[in-house]
Amino acid sequence: MHGKICTIFFLAFGFLTPGLIAQPSAAFTGAPASALMEAPPASAGAGIVQPPVKPAAAPETSPSKWYEKMNVRGYAQFRYNYLAEHQPDPNCESCNSNPLKSNGFEFRRARLAFTIVPSDRFTFYLQLDYSADGSGNNKHYVQLRDAYADIFLTKNKAWNLRLGQSKVPFGFENMQSSSNRLPLDRAEALNSAVPSERDLGAFLYWAAPKKRKLLRSLTDNFQKGSGDYGLFAFGIYNGQGINKTEQNDKVHVVSRFCWPFELPHNQILEPAIQAYGGRYTLPKEQITSGVKARKDLTYNDSRVAGSLVLYPRPFGVALEYNTGFGPAFDTNTDSITTRRLSGGYLTLSYRKELPKHMMLLPYARFQVFEGGRKADTDTRLYDMQETEIGFEFAPTKNVEVTLAYMNSHRHTIDSKANIAERRHWMRLQVQLNY
Repeated sequence: MHGKICTIFFLAFGFLTPGLIAQPSAAFTGAPASALMEAPPASAGAGIVQPPVKPAAAPETSPSKWYEKMNVRGYAQFRYNYLAEHQPDPNCESCNSNPLKSNGFEFRRARLAFTIVPSDRFTFYLQLDYSADGSGNNKHYVQLRDAYADIFLTKNKAWNLRLGQSKVPFGFENMQSSSNRLPLDRAEALNSAVPSERDLGAFLYWAAPKKRKLLRSLTDNFQKGSGDYGLFAFGIYNGQGINKTEQNDKVHVVSRFCWPFELPHNQILEPAIQAYGGRYTLPKEQITSGVKARKDLTYNDSRVAGSLVLYPRPFGVALEYNTGFGPAFDTNTDSITTRRLSGGYLTLSYRKELPKHMMLLPYARFQVFEGGRKADTDTRLYDMQETEIGFEFAPTKNVEVTLAYMNSHRHTIDSKANIAERRHWMRLQVQLNY
């Protein structure tokens, strides 16, 4: 069935592309110069009729170069972690980009993004992270996060085809930039579906132009939007995760639909539903010696999720929940099996505008998750509940300071450990937008 979907999808693209290429871009033709110029008045007292002045030749304009239509931006998040209590072991592989074993400073993220617009119907986006971890204690390597092209299939840009490595349209918080999110890390219940939120594939998006404008505006003025991922999305992707090669001959299929609309008192509500399905193959190095697994190391990987977001204007609510099936460690058989998973989160927030354009956003989030994390060693099994409270203070648009307290209870099971952990920790983050 997936093969038929792929065939139909790319036949449709092939049908639309010739018309797209044949139409020149109006944005780069330039406005026509006036055909005639006013003749200067005749000299005082002169009775001779002045000959008409020939119109001046319009200055030659050369077509814009791609580097003249390039935008560069980015952000960096600098953190201090203070682990107040941990029982019995401070190791938490999924709490951060690296296990939180001690207090100290870290670059959580350091991003540089390039947006290139060669024509009105084509955009290329590249994002690099220069804080990625290497092996052992080595840090601050450059990693490719996004590299994709947007091809607009219609003149009003209602339809666009996205090709390359990009975010998978599953979950509001997954699509939301880390620079916009209030909690310091994404909720595990939905983020475990698409580790690092990205994969390599082809995604088709649609949105009415007015709705696109609304989606983009919700990222402005600290409204914490997810950005423009259309109202309807459909895509096929490898399903193995960011910067990883495909491990089987089957693709994942994903689809999402959302509909933001205005409520009384200047509020905006956005309900959404999304689902994906595919077959996930475990890399051999992810499995501990002695752990039993399927011969082909391939497991069912499918989920459905609902989202409901009330943007902070000034009160905000974000609620998401997902359920499905995926690989997980089974302690009774010391093997990796397919198991049901479920979980979600609730975030409450308030946006307060202060004098001199400063902003204050207190928030609280509660999250739960029970199931396996397919990207962890032996697809580690989790049963966790976590509460985070904090606030974000923005003295300017270029500087945001977040202070958060977290209380976490985690029961993790894999081939080496069966541990119930309790954690209390504080984190301070300074985000620099450039």
